[in-house]
Amino acid sequence: GVSQQQSDFSALIAKIPRDTQMVYIPWQLPPKGQAFGNQMKSAGKGSIKLMGADGLYDSSFASVGAHVYDTNFPLNPKSKIIAGFKKGHGGDGEYFGAPTYAATQVVGNAIDRACAKGSTTRAAVRAAIRSTKIPAAQSLVGVAIRFNRNGDLSTLHKFALYKSNGTVFVPIAG
Repeated sequence: GVSQQQSDFSALIAKIPRDTQMVYIPWQLPPKGQAFGNQMKSAGKGSIKLMGADGLYDSSFASVGAHVYDTNFPLNPKSKIIAGFKKGHGGDGEYFGAPTYAATQVVGNAIDRACAKGSTTRAAVRAAIRSTKIPAAQSLVGVAIRFNRNGDLSTLHKFALYKSNGTVFVPIAG
């Protein structure tokens, strides 16, 4: 394992064969992913693709280079809500927590709708969750939120694969 306090990854990087096609780092701290990627470059292994977990979806990790990939939940970083949140946090979007905010938005709105007449039941709240239709402009993640009859997220935007353009992550079509 790798400690969250670790900052020198040279011993780990030295074990990576030069013909490796991709290294997956399932970390949650973007500065660690950035340090790892930069140390890969310093070790002459900068052409090896890096793939991060959703916790690394951040411009600091994307800045390592155009050979960096990441997975992430549906998110529209151009959304006015996301842009406002990012501005209010010193330019850090802190995207890792966004799905929790969106889930809270879904449940809070469902409770409000279910309690519209002053009281409710658990069944009414669950039904209100199933009928959720939050438009992208009101969504805390900047994409529309709704669910199919099985309760799965039913939106045009799915958990996706992103590629760095050297500065930020952009979705890979397909």
